[in-house]
Amino acid sequence: MPLYGDPARGFATFPYPPLYWAILAGAGATFGLDYAVARAVSLACMGRAALLLCHAIVRHAPSRATGIALSAAALGMIAAA
Repeated sequence: MPLYGDPARGFATFPYPPLYWAILAGAGATFGLDYAVARAVSLACMGRAALLLCHAIVRHAPSRATGIALSAAALGMIAAA
């Protein structure tokens, strides 16, 4: 059975943005292109997005403690998803 079925049947993978492929090409040229390098790039991008999210939440929250609590909740929701 194929890993990814026909998109017309209801499942379509999420496309990666063009910058991901450029970063992956650079990392692959430096370290060799394999699954571990691609996964590391993906995890680094996810970590960066999580840090930016937490920074924005803490910055816009009424207090620092509230911002930290809301950031923890947001990260928990990401992990649960």
